[in-house]
Amino acid sequence: IEPMLSEQWFVEMKPLADPSLAAVKEGDIKLVPQRFEKIYNNWLENIQDWCISRQLWWGHRIPAWYVYASKEEAEAGAQSGHAGRPYVVASNEEEAYEKAKQRGEGQGVYLVQEEDVLDTWFSSSLWPFSTVGWPDRDSADFKRFYPTSMMETGHDI
Repeated sequence: IEPMLSEQWFVEMKPLADPSLAAVKEGDIKLVPQRFEKIYNNWLENIQDWCISRQLWWGHRIPAWYVYASKEEAEAGAQSGHAGRPYVVASNEEEAYEKAKQRGEGQGVYLVQEEDVLDTWFSSSLWPFSTVGWPDRDSADFKRFYPTSMMETGHDI
């Protein structure tokens, strides 16, 4: 068995960590017991970017589409794993087409969605949306259960 380098998707975490740190410092979020604030702060002050891609055949696919001029070009690009190809990130394929066209890729855009899936922790954040009627923000369940006012988790997570 040998390691194989491959392209991965990462989320830049510092822009997400800073408001989270501020929310605890200003009292908008309360950690119980309070002694965990030190651990929380240390973790977020030293946060690293998060590799969210997994090469599995199940899960939520990463919402990125590689942009090609034709199906033939896309098939050739798949041989190299789409390395170095321009891409768009969107909520769905229709939005991806619009973004690709706005970037000047032309009307003959052919898109191929990334095959990697989101890692378990990242996709678990989709749970509230998947279960309460999102994107319908007016649904009764969405209004009642999201956002939550309390979240409980193990200290080791």
